[in-house]
This record gives sequence, C-alpha cells and structure tokens, in this order.
Amino acid sequence: MCIYAGAGVHHSVYALGSNGIGQFIVSVLVLVFVIVLCYFTTKFIANYQKGIVGKGNIEILEAKNLGNNKYIEIVRIGEDYFALGVAKDNITLISKVDKDTVKYEQPQKTKTKESFSQLLDKLKNGRLKDK
Repeated sequence: MCIYAGAGVHHSVYALGSNGIGQFIVSVLVLVFVIVLCYFTTKFIANYQKGIVGKGNIEILEAKNLGNNKYIEIVRIGEDYFALGVAKDNITLISKVDKDTVKYEQPQKTKTKESFSQLLDKLKNGRLKDK
C-alpha cells in the first residue's frame, strides 16, 4: 500500500485557470443568470397582479392621512360609494356617500413609458426632470 501526499496538486470545480480567472468567469455568469431570472420573475408577478387588480369592482378614490396609521378613505364598491375609517387593525364604515356628492376625476396618463436605456441616457445628459 502506497500513500502519496502530492504537494501542489489542487483539484477544483473551477479548474480553468491557475490564478482564479475561471472562478471569476463562473461567478459573473451566475450573477448574470440570477439578475435575468429576477427580472423575468418580477415582470411575471407584475403582469399577474395587474390582471387581478384591474378587474375588480373595488376602487379607492381618495385617502386622507389623519395620523399614525389612520386614514379616511372614499371607496367605490360596485356602484356605491362609502366613507371608511381605516386604522392599523380595523376598518370602520363611517357612512354611505351619495354618488352626486363625490368629486372624482379619473387619473390622466400623461407619461409615456420609456425604456431603461432612454432614462439612463437622460440621466447621463442631466435631463432627467418631471414632465
């Protein structure tokens, strides 16, 4: 029986280079994969939530902060309007609100969607301001 303790022999999963270049390349590839996976997962969840939220009959028209985790909200449920008191642990019906007394304007979509690269270019040129 022969026992050999070879000096200087290294076995590694990343045996692509002697100075760690292989490890660096594999680490960068794993990082890119994780970032791409996070991006597509976020897009999927956003589209899923948009489909659920946009189809409902419940809409918060206005909310006024009254203090620490306390709000008064005007809510549309179906064709009826309600004033609700909302606190940290409970929701209280204040009253039903007449539809004619509610002043509500649909939010206007004035901003166009810009890609990340367009926003980055604007930021580089110092032109990123609210329109």
